[in-house]
Amino acid sequence: IDYDLGDNLTLTSITSYNDLNYDNGTEGGGTQLLELDLLNDQADATSFSQEIRLANNPSNKLRWLVGANYETSDVTQGTSLNYKDSTAAVVNGFVASYYTSVQHMENLAGFANLEYDWTDKVTLSGGVRQTNAKRDGVGSNGGKPDVLPPPGYISITDFFNATWDYLGQNV
Repeated sequence: IDYDLGDNLTLTSITSYNDLNYDNGTEGGGTQLLELDLLNDQADATSFSQEIRLANNPSNKLRWLVGANYETSDVTQGTSLNYKDSTAAVVNGFVASYYTSVQHMENLAGFANLEYDWTDKVTLSGGVRQTNAKRDGVGSNGGKPDVLPPPGYISITDFFNATWDYLGQNV
């Protein structure tokens, strides 16, 4: 939206909101075998963005623009993998894994631009932007009831967790 403020000034507002709900299962190898199949890949993502700009008349010999931008996004995802027919299952007994990710992202920026028509064919221009970005996220690997391995097999996540504990790196 552009608002004419008079005195050759324009205030511009750009707003967006996105909401994604994703649910997918994919047969990954193209065969009847379960060598890398996404049993369940679910995600929820929301994003909001707002930008405000103030500018003088674009037909002026000296043009300027100042503005600010704010954006925030939240993403949650969980994925179940099954590979009971892969060589990892045959050799090592790995048949499944599950991982999750929860993320929050936030950006705040300020910016300015200046242009000057020095001649009919030469325009000098310069601009600055400062962005402060904050990212928080948590990811985990673990078992999930719909991908529990059959008796005698373990998930790759359980294997690495047990190995890590065995090496004295329990966290």
